[in-house]
Amino acid sequence: MRASSPRSRRATPTPRSCTRPDVASAGDTVRSVAIPGAVNVVATYPIAVVDGSAYPDQAKAFLDYVVGTTGQATLATFGFGPPSG
Repeated sequence: MRASSPRSRRATPTPRSCTRPDVASAGDTVRSVAIPGAVNVVATYPIAVVDGSAYPDQAKAFLDYVVGTTGQATLATFGFGPPSG
């Protein structure tokens, strides 16, 4: 399946301090490790409506939610930055 390019976006995690929401919510069961920027890898998470989708309207609505104000606010609480594309 091929992604429709005008609808494609990427959510990119934003570097945060050691107290990230996922680490903080785990309590004493995990600890964070600082990774120097020079060796850190930033993960990207592509999102798109694929050509031939059985539910293109719902897929587009979900994509619009994720890249919109409300979706971005939700993602920010988990350490993600704004879409980059």
